[in-house]
Amino acid sequence: MARALAKEELCDDVIRRKMFACTVCNSTDSRSYASELRDYITNRPFTVLQCHGCGLAFTSPQPEQMGEFYPPQYRRFGRIVSAVLQFLYARRARACVRALRQRGRALEIGCGSGWILRALRRAGWQVVGNERVANTSASFLPKEGIPIFVGGVEALRPSPQFDLIILFQVLEHLKDPMSVLQHCARLLVPGGTLVVAVPNLDSWQAKASGRAWFHLDVPRHLFHFTPSSLERALEQAGLQITSIEFHSFEHDPYGWVQSILNRMRFPNNQLTRMLMGMDGEASGFFSRAAMLAISALLLLPSLGLSIVSWMAGSGAIMQVWARKRDPSSGRGSNA
Repeated sequence: MARALAKEELCDDVIRRKMFACTVCNSTDSRSYASELRDYITNRPFTVLQCHGCGLAFTSPQPEQMGEFYPPQYRRFGRIVSAVLQFLYARRARACVRALRQRGRALEIGCGSGWILRALRRAGWQVVGNERVANTSASFLPKEGIPIFVGGVEALRPSPQFDLIILFQVLEHLKDPMSVLQHCARLLVPGGTLVVAVPNLDSWQAKASGRAWFHLDVPRHLFHFTPSSLERALEQAGLQITSIEFHSFEHDPYGWVQSILNRMRFPNNQLTRMLMGMDGEASGFFSRAAMLAISALLLLPSLGLSIVSWMAGSGAIMQVWARKRDPSSGRGSNA
């Protein structure tokens, strides 16, 4: 009986892998990257499959409705954590301004708290924000003079109107990333720049952590990119990559800390739950105290690991700059 059940489960897995066509290369041949991954919010199990054709991985099954996986506390951190993130996001926005040199019109898809848009506006850019559903940012950003629209990016008329489009830690959350990239290409003016930042499935952190890797984050991360699969996706969307960076003070050192804690068999992503105010008393006082003490000890080693991985081009987060080719000159912008 047990053998029959095992055979049936294997057949179901093969059928599931063969039915999913890769959104980048259309291959239906994939392998299991990690199975029985538990969502740290709902405890529901998911599998990550990886395409043999291009290396893109995807979460299976992909839920029809995502509401239960994004509770009100999701990414709602306390004042200290929010202040640190706001500083680092503003720093990233200033780097964009320095690289692009001249001001223009910018769109951020999945703008969250709007920290990047605020920094761009202060530098003289005209900015527009987008969020998939109505939330806090959708209500308070317009009061600060930052226009925002709710829904899919396809709601915008597909004509060249932006000099810069930013997808910062967003593309991996989208159900159809290729169509979004293609629409972004249509929204960019000739020579316009697209900046995409996503977790790097080929990173040292991902390989060392395996199924415990914090940035797998199933099922919120529906897709998991490698540098080659992201490059292929951007090229298919009609964009030319100009540079790729692997450093992220915002997400890389913390990813090492949380992934190591996961490997040590603490409750899955317990530190993250605590920072979002979702842990409560469920895990017990001594467990939380031990986790916090170990986290403090891991801070400097995690920063060191991050810096070395950045130097080796294997950071946990990759940020890719791409431009829309200018047909009149045959070249793009200076990204």
